[in-house]
Amino acid sequence: MRSSKGDDTSLLRSLNVDIANWEQERDAEAIGKLDEILSPQILFRRADKTVVGKKEFMDALSGPSPFATRVSRNVVVELRADRAVSILVVTTTKEDGRASHYRNIRWFARRDDRWLLEYWFNDDITDLADVVAAYE
Repeated sequence: MRSSKGDDTSLLRSLNVDIANWEQERDAEAIGKLDEILSPQILFRRADKTVVGKKEFMDALSGPSPFATRVSRNVVVELRADRAVSILVVTTTKEDGRASHYRNIRWFARRDDRWLLEYWFNDDITDLADVVAAYE
């Protein structure tokens, strides 16, 4: 049974927040949840401009997180039937307190009544800190 547009929007907002949490936690449960929502064909453009697939993304989760914290903010979801685009800012903090900001654009598609992340664009917008602060 299909959920309502409001339910899907709420679910996708939560998923977008959860993704950063799972990336940060990197335990077996978090890695399993990421594996479940990432499409086998996902294309992920990292902030360093490299493009990787699911295997490379998942392999990178084997070590500790490079960040002390990772928080998703300003999550906007545009839903169109069985596809959705999410735009958000992920703010990370290193152990020394340095913060960085990343604009994430994520494209989801519904497959067999579940949402899969198919494309993920990540861009470092730390140099736009004034713009980021305006949305807080």
